[in-house]
Amino acid sequence: MKPSRAAGRSASAQSDAGLLDRLGIAHGVLRVVRDEAGVARRVALLDCNESFVEQTSLTVDVGDRFLREAFGVGARTALAQLADAAQGNTSVLSHYYTSSSRWFACYCRPSCADRLTVVLIDVTGYRSDSTLGLQREQAYRSFIEHLPMIAILRVTAPQPVSLFSAGSFREMTGYGPEQGSSPEAWLEIVHPDDRGTVREAAERLVSQPLYDSETDYRIVRRDGETRWVRSYDRHFTSDDGTMQIVQGLIVDITERKRQEEELQEANDRIQEQNQLLERLARTDALTGLLNRRAMQEQLERELRLLSRGRGRFSVLLIDLDDFKGVNDRHGHRAGDRVLVHLAETLESQLRASDVCARWGGEEFMVLFTGTSGDAALNVSTKLRLWFAEHPAEVDHQSLPVTFTGGLVEAMDGDTVDALFARADAALYQGKNAGRDRIVGIMSSGSTVERA
Repeated sequence: MKPSRAAGRSASAQSDAGLLDRLGIAHGVLRVVRDEAGVARRVALLDCNESFVEQTSLTVDVGDRFLREAFGVGARTALAQLADAAQGNTSVLSHYYTSSSRWFACYCRPSCADRLTVVLIDVTGYRSDSTLGLQREQAYRSFIEHLPMIAILRVTAPQPVSLFSAGSFREMTGYGPEQGSSPEAWLEIVHPDDRGTVREAAERLVSQPLYDSETDYRIVRRDGETRWVRSYDRHFTSDDGTMQIVQGLIVDITERKRQEEELQEANDRIQEQNQLLERLARTDALTGLLNRRAMQEQLERELRLLSRGRGRFSVLLIDLDDFKGVNDRHGHRAGDRVLVHLAETLESQLRASDVCARWGGEEFMVLFTGTSGDAALNVSTKLRLWFAEHPAEVDHQSLPVTFTGGLVEAMDGDTVDALFARADAALYQGKNAGRDRIVGIMSSGSTVERA
């Protein structure tokens, strides 16, 4: 049998390995090999003590063949379990080694990004060899007592027996292990808001063979501090079929929860910022209306619906009359107020289903959804009159301004550019006719003017 790599260890490591050998505890170091995407592909055995070699029949020579040699057809499952252990906290797994035909309780602790420290406790001979079973049980209990988690093992049938509640019980809860002697005792330190959930899970765990669960809840330490824990529980039948056994591992995940909450808060902030950026990208900063790009997208959607025979719509292009004169006579602040006033007028006087946008400069556009040219012409005329009769207020003074509009009804085969060109032509026809009017080009091709 080939020896382990004891020569390369420090004196302290050799001493620890010797102690584990005397206890009959197998110890090894595994390397998790991942691909470029971070997915675990292999697990290699880097180092092990004499007990590891003796109990598993494996030496460091197996290297990258460790999974296949140790677990045979179960190698894929073992890879997933060991990869999970490498990414998280300490884990306790049960494994059957085909190389030695033995069962082991496998304690895995990540020591760095791609390393796992593994301790194997041979549990195969617990019932067949009482002396060996007692030694192994003592070693196992010593090992369990030093776990950075709480381990619970109970027999539920044929007669309820609590075997132990061990590990970092006092460190995690502030109470002694007796507080985990029964589900009722444990419930006393569960946070009141979570007791119903934990009680329901405990009842299912005891009553349902093969039950396997993972539950997050809060406990209240003896000093009053609230901590988050995660409980891994399972119900199984002993190998000889005579006992129903419940085992659980309880891990403190308070820090992980805090990090998750911070991450969620950061994600929420990012989402809010993305929504704000999206809104800014589609919105005119001065008036709060849609901008030209957003209106073009809306027009394209309406044109697609029109091409499928699913509705009609009309478009009104608005241009403020003599807006340059407003800026020249009263200043750009007054001009901005007139633009905002027109935006407010559109939003207050039109239907919620109509879409308004600042097309550019002093030009605005209104999309009348589901509306014929004739109906849109009537609404546009009322809108023009209302705006003329309700001037903007600038420094407590009224600043009357009018607008001219070009109205067109969309036709099958139209594009956004074609719609804009016809509306623009109608608008400038109105400008040339004296401004402060609506000129509509109907679907029949006729032109209608409302002054």
